[in-house]
Amino acid sequence: MGSIYLPDEIWMDIILNLSIDDVLSINILSNKFHQLIKSYKITDKYKSHVINFTNSYNINKKIKILINEYNFMKYDLSGRYKITDESVKLLTGLHTLNLSRCDKITDESVKLLTGLHTLNLYGCNVTDSSVKLLTGLHTLNLTRCYNVTDESVKLLTGLHTLDLTGCKEITDDRRVT
Repeated sequence: MGSIYLPDEIWMDIILNLSIDDVLSINILSNKFHQLIKSYKITDKYKSHVINFTNSYNINKKIKILINEYNFMKYDLSGRYKITDESVKLLTGLHTLNLSRCDKITDESVKLLTGLHTLNLYGCNVTDSSVKLLTGLHTLNLTRCYNVTDESVKLLTGLHTLDLTGCKEITDDRRVT
């Protein structure tokens, strides 16, 4: 039986539905796939695939590889309790970043995430010192960020969507109904 030709777009749809571990493995096994993944670009940032790190070991090492080698614009790191500031610092210049429930990240890295379109910090241990610097975002989720106060939120101008659910230090005069 002869080989079947598939367009690169189909291969990328298949590859991007694999786990990160499998994507990195396929990258090593085939020069064709390595070049395909490396050159992968979506001109419309809104249609980019989301890179999901569910159940991925050595997550900080894999983030470094992906950021240094590839052009993905959306990362879902939600619940990855081993993610550190060192890796988050590499994630600038993305479109969308989900860091919900990543309890090891701090203001040190979050303050660098100003150029994103969408940032989810649900349940993260961030404070006013980094939140006040997150200007220019379209969407920001600060749900259950217990250390965020009115002082930083009042500086967040230009946001389209801001979620402050469960932020105990935010007073009613800062909440939009």
